[in-house]
Amino acid sequence: MQENRLSRESRFDYAVQRIETMVREGGFAPGDKLPPAREMCEDLGVSRTILREALRVVESKGLISIQAGKGVFVANHDLDVLDDRVDSLVASGKVEIVDLIQARHFLEPGIAHIAAIRATSSDIQNLEESLKGMIDNLEAGDAFMQADQNFHLLLARATNNPILYMMAKTMTECLSVFRKTIYEVEGAPAKAVQRHQDILNAVKGHDSHMAYQAMENHIIDAEEHQRVRMMQASLNHLDFEIGRE
Repeated sequence: MQENRLSRESRFDYAVQRIETMVREGGFAPGDKLPPAREMCEDLGVSRTILREALRVVESKGLISIQAGKGVFVANHDLDVLDDRVDSLVASGKVEIVDLIQARHFLEPGIAHIAAIRATSSDIQNLEESLKGMIDNLEAGDAFMQADQNFHLLLARATNNPILYMMAKTMTECLSVFRKTIYEVEGAPAKAVQRHQDILNAVKGHDSHMAYQAMENHIIDAEEHQRVRMMQASLNHLDFEIGRE
């Protein structure tokens, strides 16, 4: 069972990387249509389900646009590249989890609020498929976290505000460093799915107040999970020190 899961994750990661390379280095111009799904599945050696999830991830990065009934098109790349200084800032240790949580409280509930007002039927469909990716990969580690990040980026896209999208993308990149430790807490992934469903329900109902509060609840959960994770790490360190005596 574990081998199958890892194998699926490996194929998923491979598909994401290949599609990104295809778009960046394949000679496509903005607006060009990518090969049909059947051809891409054969070329990548993956199922339609994995291809669909991989395409959603690449879309969340701003590289492509998935248009229902029409196909997959290369997007305008203006919002595609984040400044390398973001990665450098995180790597330097100058950004801590408390900084990110504080920034999330400031930014993400507002994004959810605007998305609930402006989201189109296509935006909602993308969010539904992203949430399904979380549910399908609930115990699949990296694939679950990728689907989680994808949901937040798609939500930011639904605001139709490029500045908010770029800010959300920066936030997501920073959070990726810490997200894994948060989801190591027992029950955290399942709780995240519940909160994302609450956010989606609010967006579908175009209830901006509910969307704001649902996102705020999600961030509060992340704070609590991080506290639990820090306590566990502290206790493990204490046990190790006692064992050495």
